[in-house]
Amino acid sequence: MNPNEFKSGMGPMTDRLLNGILDVISKENFSQRFTQIVNDRVQPYVHIGMFMYAVVIVLLLVIIYLLYDKKKII
Repeated sequence: MNPNEFKSGMGPMTDRLLNGILDVISKENFSQRFTQIVNDRVQPYVHIGMFMYAVVIVLLLVIIYLLYDKKKII
């Protein structure tokens, strides 16, 4: 038994399948390809998400200010 093998505790066939998947994922070529896909396809959505988060924060601050200003007048 190789000490680097993954043991799931669900049986030998599952362990072999998971070890095969982990071997493919841990190869450097796969890691570089995966990183490139993430950089090319996911990164624009991260920027859009950060922008939307900033818009939500600004809107919440405006709403809080308007509510505070309204209570101050009454």
